[in-house]
Amino acid sequence: RETWPDVPHVAVPDTAFHAASMAPVAYSYALPADLTEELGVRRYGFHGTSYAYVSKKLAAALGKPPASLNAIICHLGSGASMCAVENGKSVDTTMGLTPLEGLVMGTRAGDVDAGVLAYLQRNGYDAAAVDALLNKKSGLLGLSGVASDMRAVKKAADAGDARAQLARDVFVERVRKYLGAYAVKLGGRVDAIAFCGGIGEGDADARMRICADLDGLLGVAVDPTRNAFAVDGAVADVSAPHASCKVFVVPTDEELEIATQTAEAAGVAPRAPVPAPRIQTLPKDANALPPVGPALLVDGGGATAPAELGLLFAALPMHGRLGFFRPVADPDDPKLLLVRDVFEMTEEPVEAMLGATPAEAAAMTAAGDGEKLVEQIVAKYVAYAAGRDFVVVSRPSDSNGANFELSADIAAAIQAPVVWVHGLYSEGSTQFQADHEADELTGGELAEIATAKAVLDEKAVRLAGVVVANLPADSYHAAVRDQLASLDVTPVALLPHDDSFEKVTVAELAKSIGAEVLYGAEAVKNKRVEEITISTLDVANLLGHLDDKPTNNQLVIVDSRRADIILAVSAVSRSKTIAGLLLTGPGLSKDVAAVLSDLQNHGGFPLPPILMAPGDMSTYEVAHKVTTTTPQMLSTSSAKICAARSLFEDHLEPRFRAALGAAPDANSVITPKLFQHKLFTKARADPRRVVLPEGEDPRVVAAAGELLERGLVQLTILGDPAVVAANAEAAGVAYQLASAEVIDPRACDEALFDELAAAGVFLYPEIAVFDLNDAAE
Repeated sequence: RETWPDVPHVAVPDTAFHAASMAPVAYSYALPADLTEELGVRRYGFHGTSYAYVSKKLAAALGKPPASLNAIICHLGSGASMCAVENGKSVDTTMGLTPLEGLVMGTRAGDVDAGVLAYLQRNGYDAAAVDALLNKKSGLLGLSGVASDMRAVKKAADAGDARAQLARDVFVERVRKYLGAYAVKLGGRVDAIAFCGGIGEGDADARMRICADLDGLLGVAVDPTRNAFAVDGAVADVSAPHASCKVFVVPTDEELEIATQTAEAAGVAPRAPVPAPRIQTLPKDANALPPVGPALLVDGGGATAPAELGLLFAALPMHGRLGFFRPVADPDDPKLLLVRDVFEMTEEPVEAMLGATPAEAAAMTAAGDGEKLVEQIVAKYVAYAAGRDFVVVSRPSDSNGANFELSADIAAAIQAPVVWVHGLYSEGSTQFQADHEADELTGGELAEIATAKAVLDEKAVRLAGVVVANLPADSYHAAVRDQLASLDVTPVALLPHDDSFEKVTVAELAKSIGAEVLYGAEAVKNKRVEEITISTLDVANLLGHLDDKPTNNQLVIVDSRRADIILAVSAVSRSKTIAGLLLTGPGLSKDVAAVLSDLQNHGGFPLPPILMAPGDMSTYEVAHKVTTTTPQMLSTSSAKICAARSLFEDHLEPRFRAALGAAPDANSVITPKLFQHKLFTKARADPRRVVLPEGEDPRVVAAAGELLERGLVQLTILGDPAVVAANAEAAGVAYQLASAEVIDPRACDEALFDELAAAGVFLYPEIAVFDLNDAAE
């Protein structure tokens, strides 16, 4: 003050957030009152600046005023504590007189029976030694014997270190205990649980374990994918879509909060609202691509599922609610079910995720009603996309790029840019695109991309870019980039070859032929089948045959009555990677089944996957079905799903990633189809009575039929009923016009015109008839 007498001096206590609002029932120890009065022995709490900052950010993320926020905030780091926030204020916290109370920390013990202190002093520890023990040598360090850093403790625990595992278990258990206590403190009215601090922000496994099994208590459910991909530095909602109590990762900034409070207290800055949280967006640069917007349509000349998964994984940290929509598909469409399961899009029926079934689409196309097909798809899409931040729209099912005109029409209607996928395996066949060993595209491949771009250009749809797969690894792909630039096409991702997508797994075979998995259900998911052996040999010859094979991933097809082969192959699976056994015939005998079960359950015997084919299929039919099964991706295909995620995580172009997370263009215009959809929706909600005076004109009759078929109006048609009926029959709209009212003015009672005149509408019969005849001419 002597040096800078005119400069405001501000202290921002770390305890202030709690001291201002905690009630005596929360801060009092059950000790003699004079200790509180004379020595100030009471609970103060710490991390107050962190909780002040996070509570405001969390309220903004939830769209609530800070003063109405009810939350449990977990500041988990080397120093760890929790805070119960009610109506924006602290009502309880885990730290006490000192930061030692409460949770397990890096080197602090947290809650300890006070009797331990007296016990230690009776055993030779003086006050300084006890203080050092509890503050410097306990916590994660003391429990694990490894380190005070949770990252090192987790690494040791994952490697099997029992003490490190116990340290993590105790850490998680202590947090969960206070979660339950604070849920009661808040009367069960908890808007969200927020994690901050080094462990809170960076340890996805700890978050998942802390929030496990809380669905029934608080309505808490964590989305494993969102949780795993929460990125440091951004507010992230890691809740499952159905969760009523949200879970957020909110990076704290205590220094900014201290600076803000200082500026406010000193009167050098006005109190400003907390800015909206940044949800994983990336800054623009001079070469930034246009924002992708709320929807992206994906099509291509080969498989698109890996690309669609990869793009959804890339969008996950940037957008709150993701969606996936197929314009044409059946409810049991494998790709729909795959994405629905992987991203837990289960809050709505699968039918809401598709526009039309293939049967419906075929019928409309055959009848020349392609425009109505697009309108139906748009209507279903608009209903599904409402409330979602980003939707990947997959191409119509089974099109394999062949029905790209329909994709382009849909993209134009919903104003979605398109990503073209090139070079992945051909969907629905066993043909795979060759590796681009020369690290460049062929003339035919460039022509395919140019054709797709021309179709989109004609319909005023933007080609957002191209995914090219099966390129050599560890290369910048300069030639491919130059080739795409010559077409004025942006690379979205240039992917190295990955044969994960080209191999059929045992699970895919089981689904294809309808086989029952008898043993090895877990191993079925990712076991790749390299070769197939149909066993008709004796055991010795079969084993010799398997030894001579260049690959160990053999699927052995054998009659279920060959107990010798079944047991022998099961035995060699201990030393060889046998993909599995596929049994045909009547089924396992009770004796063989008992031996296998005994080996699996009591002998620690790692049985290979053993499947039973449907009993009505011969060995030949089974073998034919197996050899013609094409690779696919199931929700259980974790290896393929991880490969898709990793490829796009590592190789998505930075400019496209920025465009994927950028805010939509504020100047975007509504497409004619979307405008028509909104207009039709409003009309159907309240159909008005419309009178068509030129009812004998065939064009009017045809238009009337279309209006009625769409359910847009109630119609009164003026004209000779016989003429109207004949025109309706000729136009093919007789069924629709059955609901219309047809009135012939020539046959009207003249009293009607007197009533009109009384109402101020002067129309006489001869004039009405003249007008009608004039219109008909």
